[in-house]
Amino acid sequence: MAEVYMVHVKERFEQFIALCSEEYLTTHANKGLYKRAIKEIEKGTTVHYEFSDEHVNCTLNDGTLCQLQDRIDKFLCSCPSDKICKHVIIAILYYTQTEELVTEERKGDFTWLLALSAENICKHFSEVQIDEVLFRLHYPEEIETRESGFLAIKLKEQNIEVTFEEEADFGSSTCSCKAKESCVHRLESLLRYRLAHHVTDMPVMKVDVNVSMDVVEDCKRILAEIISFGLAKLPQGICDRLEVLAIAARTGNLPNLERGIRCLHGELDLFFKRHVRFSKETFLRRLTEAYVSAIALEKELPVEQMKQVIGRFRSKYYTIPRLELYALGANPWETRSGYKGITYYFYALEEKRIYTYTDARPVYYEDARFQFAEQYRKTASWSGGMTMHDVSKSHIILRNCKVNRERRLSASEETLAIMLERRDIEDMQIGSYLVTDWRQMGTNVSLALFGSKQDDILLLQVKKIKHIHFEQATQNLLLTAEDKDGNTLDLTIAYTGELANRIRHLEKSRELRNLHDFYILVQRYGTVYYPISFLKGTMLTNIKLDV
Repeated sequence: MAEVYMVHVKERFEQFIALCSEEYLTTHANKGLYKRAIKEIEKGTTVHYEFSDEHVNCTLNDGTLCQLQDRIDKFLCSCPSDKICKHVIIAILYYTQTEELVTEERKGDFTWLLALSAENICKHFSEVQIDEVLFRLHYPEEIETRESGFLAIKLKEQNIEVTFEEEADFGSSTCSCKAKESCVHRLESLLRYRLAHHVTDMPVMKVDVNVSMDVVEDCKRILAEIISFGLAKLPQGICDRLEVLAIAARTGNLPNLERGIRCLHGELDLFFKRHVRFSKETFLRRLTEAYVSAIALEKELPVEQMKQVIGRFRSKYYTIPRLELYALGANPWETRSGYKGITYYFYALEEKRIYTYTDARPVYYEDARFQFAEQYRKTASWSGGMTMHDVSKSHIILRNCKVNRERRLSASEETLAIMLERRDIEDMQIGSYLVTDWRQMGTNVSLALFGSKQDDILLLQVKKIKHIHFEQATQNLLLTAEDKDGNTLDLTIAYTGELANRIRHLEKSRELRNLHDFYILVQRYGTVYYPISFLKGTMLTNIKLDV
């Protein structure tokens, strides 16, 4: 009986050895170890093999003893290393060079990977891992498979290889990232393999919704008071009450409600200061949104709808291997709720969608500071040494970048920014964002009360700037743009103290009046269009930032 087991072990071992190509070994170990093992064998290192009923004893001529099995992660070595060492690689390579392998060319049976239910897959991975991999599946990743007695699935862009056995056991899988437990690569390779074989049954995330209903009640009560009093009779102390309510909403896990209350606080602050930028329409809209949100939170909604009403304080970011981005411009902004920032816009060539990166912070705290010019010239958080000024005009590839579901990019030193030669904007295919027929801009405008609010960004093809006018009443600068067919559109540059010099410069700019046949990146908010940047050829000017 022992002889039968030894034959079986030898057969399985030789099936494994046949899989151990240079690529396989360097993926699961590293190229340096592989080269050292080759040199040791060339210098005369030999190995003696003895098969037992469970493993193979490999004795090197220097006295080192390795125990190997039929998997790359199942080994023991008498040397101090607890990872794959040169002795293990030597034992594998020497066998391939000195023994005549008798292995059948066959494809194993891995149908168990396709037959797994979504519930079964969930048992082996955490909710965080499942969430991350389901997000990564939205991005292309070519896989390469090799089959023998094992199935090796390589994620080519990440240079990660996962190996599965014929036995229906997740625990027997191995990954070149060397993680001991189930890692995201095992799940990603499995799901991409299933998708390649048209199996679309995916794991489902469980969601726990837990908020403070006491805060919701307080919110409804205060908002009802504002509605009943009306603007004329509101005491200034209402702003202090709203500030306290916003803090309570944060601690009560109500991010959308907190943002709504802070926006309402900002509008009322403008009202009490008799500021020219106060708008009754905006105030009423903010008040309505906050009140309707509070009512919706009391309803028994489906989980996904409830998640949209609640919102998120900080969105979850996921690492993707590669993203090619064409910069479209940068826009500084300041909110009535007390935040300042700069948002950078990029067009992703493969995904054909706009991504953003935002550098922002709250300035309602004492001594909080955010200067647009200073932040614009600072070095980017991504490795590569570029300034944000350079990034805003670039054509780059980001490797190991972090992205959330709203297509926002995260600041991370692990992300490498690689500069490419920028192409002319006229040669770029910007897809649905490019507007050449201005008469169609009034269509397809959708406003959502709940859920993530995406910037409505358009790239306008412009013939010239026909007229420039500064409105004394609103302190806004209006640019009247004209297209090739003579259609006109008013673009609004809102006044802030930091942008005063820039607005005066644009109002008198001859270069702007003489500019022809170019593009303007704009943000549409309702029926108002706010210009962000001018683009022509490889050149890009950020309207509010470049002096």
